[in-house]
Amino acid sequence: MNELRDIPISNRDAERLYVLYRINDILKKVVGEGLDIDQALPEVVRVAHEALQAASGSIIVIDEAYNIQHHWLIDNDGLREDSEEFLEKVVRSGLFGWTVHTQQQAIVHDSSTDARWLNRPGQKPTICSAICVPIIIRNRSIGAITMTRPGKKQFSEDDLSLLDNIANLAASTIESARLYQESQRRTADLAALVRATAIISTSLEAETLLANVAEQICRFAQAEGCAILDWDPQTLTVTRRALYLTENTPNETKTRTHFHLEDYALTRQVLERFEPVQLADDDLSRSNLAEHNFMRQAGIKSLLMIPMLAKERAISLAEIMHFSQARHFWREEISLLQTLANQAAVAIENADLYANAQRQLQVMQLLNEASKVINSTLDTSQIMQSLLTHMNELLNAEAISIALLDRQTNQLVYEVAEGPGREKIIGMRLPSNQGVSGWVAHNAVPALVPDTSKDPRFLQSVDHETGYVTQAIICAPVQAKGEVMGTIQAINPRTGRFSDEDLRLLTNLANLASSALANAQQYQRTQSAEARYLGLFEDSVNPILLTDASGHIVEANRRAHNFLGYAAGELHGVAIADLHTMGTALQDALNLLSGIDPNEVHVFHSKAITKSDHLIPVAIYAKHTAFQGIELGQWIFRDISQQVELEEMRDDLTAMLVHDLQSPLGNVIASLELLSGEIPPGAGPMVPAILDIAIRSSRRLQILIRSLLDINHLEAGNTIRNQTPASLPRLVAEAAETIEPTLARRSIGLVNNIPEDLPDVLVDEDMIRRVIINLLDNAVKYSPENRSITVSAAYLADMNQVLVCVSDQGKGIPPEYRKTVFEKFRRIEGKQMPRGIGLGLAFCRIAVEAHGGRIEVEDAPEGGAQFCFTLPVAG
Repeated sequence: MNELRDIPISNRDAERLYVLYRINDILKKVVGEGLDIDQALPEVVRVAHEALQAASGSIIVIDEAYNIQHHWLIDNDGLREDSEEFLEKVVRSGLFGWTVHTQQQAIVHDSSTDARWLNRPGQKPTICSAICVPIIIRNRSIGAITMTRPGKKQFSEDDLSLLDNIANLAASTIESARLYQESQRRTADLAALVRATAIISTSLEAETLLANVAEQICRFAQAEGCAILDWDPQTLTVTRRALYLTENTPNETKTRTHFHLEDYALTRQVLERFEPVQLADDDLSRSNLAEHNFMRQAGIKSLLMIPMLAKERAISLAEIMHFSQARHFWREEISLLQTLANQAAVAIENADLYANAQRQLQVMQLLNEASKVINSTLDTSQIMQSLLTHMNELLNAEAISIALLDRQTNQLVYEVAEGPGREKIIGMRLPSNQGVSGWVAHNAVPALVPDTSKDPRFLQSVDHETGYVTQAIICAPVQAKGEVMGTIQAINPRTGRFSDEDLRLLTNLANLASSALANAQQYQRTQSAEARYLGLFEDSVNPILLTDASGHIVEANRRAHNFLGYAAGELHGVAIADLHTMGTALQDALNLLSGIDPNEVHVFHSKAITKSDHLIPVAIYAKHTAFQGIELGQWIFRDISQQVELEEMRDDLTAMLVHDLQSPLGNVIASLELLSGEIPPGAGPMVPAILDIAIRSSRRLQILIRSLLDINHLEAGNTIRNQTPASLPRLVAEAAETIEPTLARRSIGLVNNIPEDLPDVLVDEDMIRRVIINLLDNAVKYSPENRSITVSAAYLADMNQVLVCVSDQGKGIPPEYRKTVFEKFRRIEGKQMPRGIGLGLAFCRIAVEAHGGRIEVEDAPEGGAQFCFTLPVAG
């Protein structure tokens, strides 16, 4: 060492050694005394600036992504700030960028001729010299030191060498400081991880836990928002369960709440491959991803998605968001966040287990409470409503309902319901062998349908009628003593999907209600019978008889005794058949009373035989009733003597007119047709037109006469004799041709929407053609001029029938007339109504019903009336 002191050195070298000593002394404090690097590096650039007698200088430290971590600029006035935009440009493409990228020293003798030199925007360019050396750690550039002087060629190689020595000292110190800071950061991160895990684990209540998880992950990541999302691996649906946003962040409604993984491939990859993924809004390589579009719409600058793993499966997803500016996470940061997410996943799973245990306890308590409530009443409505209430508490479904089996009609009748479409569901009747409920009722086993679109048992017509979309359903039978009484069903879970546990719970509720419901129904039947019996005999002004199963009278009111001429008590034990002229209608009533719905009334006409053998025409209303648990037949008489007399007179007159008109009218039509062939060539257009009007009018009269004959024929109980396969499009075309003059006269268009591929119908062609003519003619009568009428048809596959509809744009038919318009000689009252005798629609009803179809009227889609009827398909 003494020998080194004896080595002569120049003043210049001594100055340089002194400079390096000063810098080394500054940098040693970073390691030895824990001096912050942000305090040390400004002193380094200050000493370098002074030693090199530079006009200005800078030191910039960057990370792997060329993001500026530290920067200081100095000139003769001291340290100062510079614009971030200009600094980023220098880092990317200036002298600094070249030096860092090439890891080479740079000396600029003339800034005006060196492309690496960038002039500050807004300042007049000046010629200067500059030197720049990289700061290198482990063969990687982490920054550079730059010094400048005004003028050309102001720096020497010695200056460059001194600056390089300063940079080397700075590099080793920065590395030591980084290692120290990394150690401190890891310690802090681990402490923060422990604290976050402890906070997360403080609650077993699901909502509180999820809120804590979202907040702690957000705070740990120093982010601006965090969402926790659940996913269903079977349905690939994702639902947000918690969201935490820091202050001054966008509205939470912009973040994803519910979506399908088929629409988000990258999110699906995170969950299925357990791979975290981060996205930035300016990442053009992924600009076509759905996630990128979501970020743009939500105003998210960067997004980190981390799977939350427990027991080697992803149970949830954490979305870490930045809204103000993009954030890039390092591998170590993501690893720590993954650890926290996994700890949170275990806590979430424990909370779910706790929730399941609590749910089981709640289920037992609610089942016990439901059992008490259900068995404390004999009111079926209260029982079913109580059942619905407990179903909703336990299952949390969008819609729930109870259907009871009507054994008389073999239908499921929906008695109570809650949820969308409730008004249309209550009272709905469905065949007991159709749909999921029908399958459950028929097989007496519960069913779980997670996706109705893939289950052939599901009946789509119910959704069409209610306007509600059924996606999933669970259904259980209500049965007592091995006999199914009905079904209960829950539709569409509000969250997640229906499970086997939900189905077991529904079955338990059904079992609880079954015996109580059976007892209540029996009690209700008894009470109802007694009430009906008392009301019947106290207030009725009509003759009423009650008969037992064999048809013998067990009770008669005073009016019945007076009407039939018997003294009080004389009718007891008399057979109901002995009081009537025996006929098909009476026998049918006796047979039907053993099988019809208790609320259904069978109406027929007969002649009652009085004690003095006088015959009185009566209308009889027969139905079931019950008294003290005994099933009885109830017969209410109404004297229709005057009505029968008038109808007989009208029928006689009609038959006479039809008979007397049919033959002459046939001769008239034949004569007119012959005459049309004898018109001289020079007769002009008037004569054929008049003949055509006469022929068409005669044929319309002939159609009316045939309709009258058919009405009499079918009302007499005769069947259709000439049913053959026929093309409905052809029948409609022929009917349209018949009324073409009427359409043209009133400037009414006919829209024909009959599909050509309809299956043939099995009909009497002439009769159904007349039905279509009547409906078209009726539509023309009630349509204003310059409007249109529409005829359409569709194949009803489930009924194997064809539905035909004729609609107009008139005033429509009021609801109170929609049944009576199909009765003979019944018309809508009104001064401005078209004239007629009221037989056209009556014929349509009788003809359609004779073919096994039905006809009804409703409001047309564009206003007016729409008549629809069904016909059987041939084959």
